[in-house]
Amino acid sequence: MKTTCSVAVIGGGVVGIHSALELAKAGFYVHLVEKKSGLGGLMAQMEHIFPTNDCSPCLLSTRLLECSRHHNIAVHSQSRVLDIQGPEGNMLVQLRKFPDFIDPDKCIACNKCSEICIRFAPDEFNLGLDFRKAAYILHHQSIPSKYVIDEKNCLRLTRGVCGACEKICPTGAIDFNDQEKSLSLNVHSVILAPGLDQSSPAEEDIYGYTILPDVVTSLEFERLLSHSGPNKGILKRPSDSIEPKRVAWLQCVGSRTARMNRIRTCSSFCCMYSMKQAINSRNHVSRRMMDCTIFFNDIRAHGKGHEQFYEKAKDQKVRFIRSIPHTILPGEDGKGVYVSYATSDSRLTSEYFDLLVLSVGFFPGRESTELAEMLGVRTDRFGLASTSSFNPFESSRKGIYIAGGMLSPRGIRQSITDAVGAAGVAARVTGQMRKKDIYQEWPAQ
Repeated sequence: MKTTCSVAVIGGGVVGIHSALELAKAGFYVHLVEKKSGLGGLMAQMEHIFPTNDCSPCLLSTRLLECSRHHNIAVHSQSRVLDIQGPEGNMLVQLRKFPDFIDPDKCIACNKCSEICIRFAPDEFNLGLDFRKAAYILHHQSIPSKYVIDEKNCLRLTRGVCGACEKICPTGAIDFNDQEKSLSLNVHSVILAPGLDQSSPAEEDIYGYTILPDVVTSLEFERLLSHSGPNKGILKRPSDSIEPKRVAWLQCVGSRTARMNRIRTCSSFCCMYSMKQAINSRNHVSRRMMDCTIFFNDIRAHGKGHEQFYEKAKDQKVRFIRSIPHTILPGEDGKGVYVSYATSDSRLTSEYFDLLVLSVGFFPGRESTELAEMLGVRTDRFGLASTSSFNPFESSRKGIYIAGGMLSPRGIRQSITDAVGAAGVAARVTGQMRKKDIYQEWPAQ
């Protein structure tokens, strides 16, 4: 008989991290499962959060550090859930752990393997805006603070040549014979917090995204602003690395726009992050002056402090135009864009902008909905978990609780509130089962 209660948290973004910390502080042992090589999720890619405009990496780093040092939390990176068997109170979570090719117990994050690596690959963390090495760490604040090797791009693993990192590693951490592993976690309950994916305008090739270099998504723009991004905090447009003087944001792309009908629902926080980016972008150019325009259908500033943030944007001369542009054309020599739209008095006009930012919607990704379906968690037509108004964190399957983006798209502050709520419900139910002493260990796998 096992006496320590344990919970599996699926998803290593800000929601999963907060849920894990809440449970760990309450005395539960937590298995935190993340498919990438490090924790942080979307928040790690942000520069600031609205409406307080606090530094996102600063806020996240304290949670990451606390998570890495807590004795009640085990982080399972590069891991995917294969199945969850058993009833609430006695569940078996089966994981597939992909190889790191660098022993995490020996790695001291000295960066020597990355320095000597000669193979480059698009940096997924920076959304392909620059390149990383085949031996890399996900981001500077990554937890676990360990390097991994990209199996698809490593010359030693794909062609049997090179291996320079193995020779230079001071601790002998490189292991090209590392294999995929299967893990089984015996837990009382599970919190599902896989996060959100951004809608891709490339899927339907709208607004010139695939052919115009100076049309970027809002998350790409976030990385262009970031001090840890490809431009080290200096805003430059992709076509020629010139600082933009005029930047426009186009709202509701992929969420409420008619041509991209995958979601057809408001993501709730896109209006606010566009205002945040417009306000902050001036601090990332040398002139400290920039013309910022937001094209919108309607503004949804419904959260605490959001309306004040909207007024702040207008006070700082951010221009708001109620119109959805119908045509995006390249500027001279393919640099910048011309945006054509109808004004409020039904006149057709066109303006030039150095950079156009598509404020894309966010939604549960295909992997998240497939995972929910596999686990027997009922979802609606938008891919969101079906829950009741009186039990908002309880899924259709007993023992699996929902937090964050799987409930509905929401900002970071509300997501953290969800994380605490889901952890509280899981702790209460699990604690009651512990008192009944009904928890049995599954046979060794």
